[in-house]
Amino acid sequence: MAVMSWRTLPFRFTTNSDFYVQLNRWLGQVFYESLPGAGFEVREEQIFTCYKIIKALQDGEILFAEAGSGTGKTFAYLLPALCHARLSGRPAVVACAGAALQEQLTRPGGDIPTLSALLGLEIKAVLAKDPENYLCSVQGDLVKHGLPKHPLRDRFSQWLETTASGDRAEAPGVDDGMWNLVAYNSSLDCLHCRRRGYCPPARARQSLWTGQDLIICSHDVFFKDLWSRRENQAREVRRLELVRTRMPYLPPYSAVVFDEGHLIENPALSRLGVRLNRQAAAGIAAIFANLALVSDELLAGLEGLERVWANLFTVIVTEAIPVNPRQSLVRLSPSLAAANEELLLAIDRVQEEMALYQQYDVNQYMQELEGAAQGLQRLGQPESIAWWEAAKEDLWVLPRDFSRALGRELLAPKVPVIFTSATLDSGNDFAYLKRITGLARARTAKVDTSFDLEKQRQLLFPSGPATFASKAKQCAAYLRENGGRALVLCAQASEVEELYLRLEGEDFPFTLLKEGDEDGSRLLAKFRREETSVLVGANLWEGIDVPGPALTLVIVFSLPFPPDEPLTLAKREAAAREGLDPRRAVDFPAMGIKLRQGLGRLIRSKEDRGRVVILGTGEDPDLAGEVARAIGMGAGN
Repeated sequence: MAVMSWRTLPFRFTTNSDFYVQLNRWLGQVFYESLPGAGFEVREEQIFTCYKIIKALQDGEILFAEAGSGTGKTFAYLLPALCHARLSGRPAVVACAGAALQEQLTRPGGDIPTLSALLGLEIKAVLAKDPENYLCSVQGDLVKHGLPKHPLRDRFSQWLETTASGDRAEAPGVDDGMWNLVAYNSSLDCLHCRRRGYCPPARARQSLWTGQDLIICSHDVFFKDLWSRRENQAREVRRLELVRTRMPYLPPYSAVVFDEGHLIENPALSRLGVRLNRQAAAGIAAIFANLALVSDELLAGLEGLERVWANLFTVIVTEAIPVNPRQSLVRLSPSLAAANEELLLAIDRVQEEMALYQQYDVNQYMQELEGAAQGLQRLGQPESIAWWEAAKEDLWVLPRDFSRALGRELLAPKVPVIFTSATLDSGNDFAYLKRITGLARARTAKVDTSFDLEKQRQLLFPSGPATFASKAKQCAAYLRENGGRALVLCAQASEVEELYLRLEGEDFPFTLLKEGDEDGSRLLAKFRREETSVLVGANLWEGIDVPGPALTLVIVFSLPFPPDEPLTLAKREAAAREGLDPRRAVDFPAMGIKLRQGLGRLIRSKEDRGRVVILGTGEDPDLAGEVARAIGMGAGN
């Protein structure tokens, strides 16, 4: 594979060091001659960022590359990553924050097909979706004649009979409840499946391992694969004689690029932690109850496991301390410590009995219990943090110093890692990103936006009290003055509902749209189509691209400070232990990055003009100063 990839490079070279010399020369021709010849602008910010990325790839380093809106970051990283992949014979991974960017890269006419056609590169790129986006053929066979009542039941049943790819994207309108009946999930016993290797998830995985240049995936899929590699290595050491580990989902790769790299924290930590569900033990017990020749000892052990598992969660629900409507902190008490110890003993007994069971390969369930035991052993330790999420009945246990663990895992594959975004930094030293990733020695590069923001964007900080009613009144006045054509950004979903109700009473001559009323892509399409409409939301700070007259006003109704939740509390505590002011070390940087992203929704082309109104800072000089400092750094992407 490496030889064939080497032959497909668009330039000749003699040695590895000469490769990077020739790559720089070729990219100079591309950015100064080939792309301008096809109608693209020469952007010095783009070229500077590209050369910084090349140097990081050459040296195998970590790079934080911030490049403002309009610089063309995707071209700046795609071309070096492609050539680096072909040199090594291993694909480069591009991990994106959301589906919109993945589509921008891979769809017909998107960035990758465009570069491939213009430069004659024949780029092989594949989208790596989460395996749970694919149909499990066996599950589909089991339920297709017994689907519950649903408006799309007949159409969905026909799709199950005829689909070749099994990709959920081919079955629009099917909700999560219906899809979960037929979808692949990690608890299925694939080792003994009659369709093993021929099902949609297996075919999707095989496509990733067959000579690709670039693999495009979400942050979530990347970290699911990264943590599974770590877990496999640990299991091989601990239980070599019992556990046959699964192959990783992604193939060995030569480099990683995180687009919108400032957003990796949540998907990374959701995979770094241990999640224990209240119903997990009952689910395992139900599976073994239907297997053949299960010993009485194993059945008794599973019954005991189910009982003490339920007891632990009863204690957790009773004693957890609410920190917000969704999450409650879990701290070790005498009753919880006793229930925890009893459960660990029960897991150990069941694993011993499972190891003696010979009829089916039960390693998968032993691994689930092993993971649970890891989380329970950390529960209540000073170096861990735990919380309860009642809606999904999940207990989460994470290392308190999660930034160090995250940095260690990112460095483990020993490949260059590029973080890029328009808003990686909340200052001039990338201190906040280095703190949350644990990558203190990363290289940095920073260029401002290509747009002339002083001419294209007007910033307004209205005075007045920061009460909800006062801000709602100001918001309505600006919307009426502008004739709609606005995006209104709130910090919390609850604010969206209340503000929308207040604005509805204003009898505006334009349409009010609210996040959550329908599918996000359809809502955004309606916002673009109805040129004078107003869109209100709390999750619209990123990923909204509406150039032209449909968006000429952005109103920041409330500043996007991080919510009070367990991970934020842990970061504040860590900052305080280091002698730092938690508000300035954690809250202000996080707010500043997200605020810049939100402001970046306004100016999407050199022709765009408009105003940004930031409410609620007029009577707080310190807050206004922090906001001004963040905005002065440039626009978000």
